[in-house]
Formats: sequence, structure tokens, C-alpha cells
Amino acid sequence: MNILITGATGMIGKRLVAALLKKNHSITVISRSVDKTRSTLGTAVKTITWNELSQLDPTSINAVINLAGENIANHRWSATIKQTILNSRVVAAQTLAAWLSNTRSDIHWYNASAISFYGLTRHFANAAKNTEMTMPLISSQHSFLQYVAQQCEQATESHNSHIKVTDLRLAPVLQHNAGMLKKITPIFKMGLGGPLGSGLQPFSWIHIEDTVRAIVFLLEHPNLTGPVNLCSPTAVTQKEFAKAFAKSLHRPAILPTPECFLKLAYGQMADELLLQGTHAYPEKLIAAHFEFLYPTLQSVFAKG
Repeated sequence: MNILITGATGMIGKRLVAALLKKNHSITVISRSVDKTRSTLGTAVKTITWNELSQLDPTSINAVINLAGENIANHRWSATIKQTILNSRVVAAQTLAAWLSNTRSDIHWYNASAISFYGLTRHFANAAKNTEMTMPLISSQHSFLQYVAQQCEQATESHNSHIKVTDLRLAPVLQHNAGMLKKITPIFKMGLGGPLGSGLQPFSWIHIEDTVRAIVFLLEHPNLTGPVNLCSPTAVTQKEFAKAFAKSLHRPAILPTPECFLKLAYGQMADELLLQGTHAYPEKLIAAHFEFLYPTLQSVFAKG
């Protein structure tokens, strides 16, 4: 299969490219920096710039996987950062949609979204168990993360109707020594890790290996279209996550971080990313008999 990928140098992208190359797929990567991409991924993949996309013949591509997007947790959310986060996702999707709009080729488009599409809540006990059939929560205070996810999916609507689209609604991805876990490990090792705010907010998640395996699974099951939740089947509270992670490091997770401190330090990012969450369930993957290697936090942290 000939596969076009964006965001290939990110945490998910690097692992996905390696997995697809092992299966002898042909990979073309779109990148803003050809040299950086080649140094990261090697010469086994073909690399083009966004400006060169218009010169690529769509009939030569079987699948498009769009993982492009600025890290949402790298900086406090100023108006400029929020616009960068939004544009990095939506503009990439819109550019791909324009490229695909005039082709009649049989392409399957896999577009990254997020489980925040359903909305955010502060209490796991009151949270809906969101499957792919769940309608999004409508609130007078539309969250930024929900807005970004919904805009990502709306950006795919301008393509020709004959092109299959699968929206990858991703939960926070767990990988040892990378991403979120890398950032919080020093705090937990000092014994300062604990519940954030009340600790009652829902926390859906997925291990990096299951993330990559799920995307490969979807490539091999093209009948799975529309939204697909990429998350483990066992959501937890944020307090339960903190306890499990601290236990893996042989540290306590007792002292909560006050909500007011988090809001003072991180503003809106704390309110949405840390103090609220989404309870999602991977109904489509379960129904298709996808087997999770890491279905529980205990399986993730078993090796510490």
C-alpha cells in the first residue's frame, strides 16, 4: 500500500512509520523540513514539502494519515498559542481536502481528531460513557479542546463524497519517557505527584503501542469509517491514574495540587487539560475484535 503521512516526526508518527515499513508499505511524508524528517526517519521514506503536495498524483496514493498538529501542552494557552494549535491541525486537513477534492482515485483518509470532541466534564461519576454514536455535549461555554476536535473533523467534509474518511478520536497517549509521562515523572519521583484538583475528573487514555496497532488495524479494515475512538476500554479518574503511576515509581500519591494553583499557573489550559476530562469507550474497535495489549493502567505500569 502507498501511504501519505503528515505529522510523521511526532510521538505517534515515528512509531507508526516504523510499523508500516515493517509491513512493507511505501511511505511518503509531508513535512515543513525535509532535512529534519530525513534525519529522524531515514531514507526509507520519501519526503516532500507542503508546497510540493500539488505535484503529487493522488492516484498513486492508497491512504492518507493526517497526524499534523502542534503539541497542546507545550505552552500556556495565550491567544496566539491557541490559534497556532488550531491552525496546525485545521489548515493541514483543509490543504489535504483541497488536494483530494478533484481526484476520483480510491483513497481512504484517516484524520486525527480527539475524544474532546464529545465535550469535557469535571466528575467521572456524572460523565457519559461516550461511544462513537454519542452526540457531543452542547454547552454555553464551548471548550477550546472540543472546538479544535470538531473543527478537525469538519475540515474533512469538503472532500469528494467517494473518498472514505475515518476520524481518529485520540485519547491522551501514554509512552514511558515521552510525552505526558516524561513531563510528570520528575514531579512524581520527588513524591509530589498526586491528584489534580478534586481528582474526580475522568481520564481516558491509550498506550502508544495500542495507538499504532489500532491505526494499522484500521488500515487493514477499511470498512471501519466515520469516527473511531482510540482509547483503552478502561477509563479511570485522574486520582486513580496518579495513584497507579506513583505506585509504579514506588512513590506516594497523597498530596493534591489545589485547583486554584493550577489555574494561576496555567490558566485555561489547566481548566480544560488538567481539571476536566472525557470518558470515552472504543466501541467500534471492540466490536471489530481489536485486542488491546494494554487495556488497564496496571498493564501499562507493570514494568515500572
